[in-house]
Amino acid sequence: MANLWSCDRYARKIYQHSGGTATIRTSFASPGTYPNGITFGRGDLWSCDYNTATIYRHSGRTSTIRASFSSPGDRPSGLAWDNANNLWSCDQDSDTIYQHSGGTATITTSFSSPAEAPTGLTWDGTNLWSCDAWGADTHIYKHSGGTATITDSFASEDEDPWGLAWDESNNLWSIDLTSDTIYQHSGGTATITTSFSTPSEIPTGLEWDKVTDGAVAISSTAAVMAAATRKKNASSAISSIPSISIAGNYIASSGVDITAIASLMLNDIRARLVEVAISSRATLVAMAGPFIFARCSIGATSELIPIGRLIAKGSAAIAIVSSLIANDIALVPGAISIDAVSSVAAIPSKWKHAAVTITAVSSAEMSAIAYIIQSMGYTGTLTAGDVLVIDCDEQTVELNGANVTRYFTGEFPLLGVGANSLVWEDGGETPDLDFETKHKPRYL
Repeated sequence: MANLWSCDRYARKIYQHSGGTATIRTSFASPGTYPNGITFGRGDLWSCDYNTATIYRHSGRTSTIRASFSSPGDRPSGLAWDNANNLWSCDQDSDTIYQHSGGTATITTSFSSPAEAPTGLTWDGTNLWSCDAWGADTHIYKHSGGTATITDSFASEDEDPWGLAWDESNNLWSIDLTSDTIYQHSGGTATITTSFSTPSEIPTGLEWDKVTDGAVAISSTAAVMAAATRKKNASSAISSIPSISIAGNYIASSGVDITAIASLMLNDIRARLVEVAISSRATLVAMAGPFIFARCSIGATSELIPIGRLIAKGSAAIAIVSSLIANDIALVPGAISIDAVSSVAAIPSKWKHAAVTITAVSSAEMSAIAYIIQSMGYTGTLTAGDVLVIDCDEQTVELNGANVTRYFTGEFPLLGVGANSLVWEDGGETPDLDFETKHKPRYL
């Protein structure tokens, strides 16, 4: 099931609830002494601390900190994550709401909060929501997209709303510091459908984790087949199985360890949001769409055949593989290292956005290794003198220095080293625009 999460500055803890109930499944110490906001983005929990003025990225749903950076204000009080993969934060002292560039300290836009001291944020899929504990009569605000414009507002159930969340059933949740209560709203309204006490005395943050979680261990089984949809958000250990076939959607967002399996076939879509380790298999066949968003380690495999799309946004290490054949499209926007492979063949398209290292390979055949095959578009308004920068390496779009990635359509093209041609078509007319492309070598 999907679960509600909360944090408390008195207990200095972060709590995972069982679904949308008061029952606590697990808890751990916050990285700072005054946790004040939590959210989920890019497969990880994020938290902010009022005393340390720091935003923390956790490893998965754990207390382990992967990265951290200073918040834009001295008193961060709420976090949210939007559909464009940007972090949002608010600050209680500066009365400001900030949009970050991805999950970084770089601020792309900011605006004043609708009342004196913003204390919580959430994103409903289209619009930002904020709450304020020091307002007059109205404490919860619905913004128009990610802007300062308010399209709806209503009074909170109690005096001190200190966190907001939006669940997968399109209901707003709020948490109140004075009453120590968590409320489920009916949709995005003031109507309360359920409420319960918080796990500690001074609750300060709330978020809804829309991915299911748990743990799975499978061993010593003749064959395993997983069809349709299976979602996993903790850890999975699979070992000593002659054959495993996974069809449909297999989604894991913590750790997967697969060992001592003679044959592994991944059909359709396999999404992995943190780390996967695969070793000691005679044959590994990945068909259609395996997605890996952090780290992939594949070792001691006699034959590896990824067919379809293999996406790794972190790093991939492939070692001691007798034969590697990549058919169709293999996308790796992080780093990949291939070592001790007797034969490598990459057919049609392989995209690499960072660095590739291949060593100890007796033969390698790379066909159509770097192509610009996706179209791109910009739907925003351009006027005379505007400077539009499309950064295909960082995958960002800026207009006169402001982030306008939301107006970008299609795929960021893979620019080859050397001369690149950009052609503008607009009803047969040639607009008065100047184009410039810049690119550095980043391939073998």
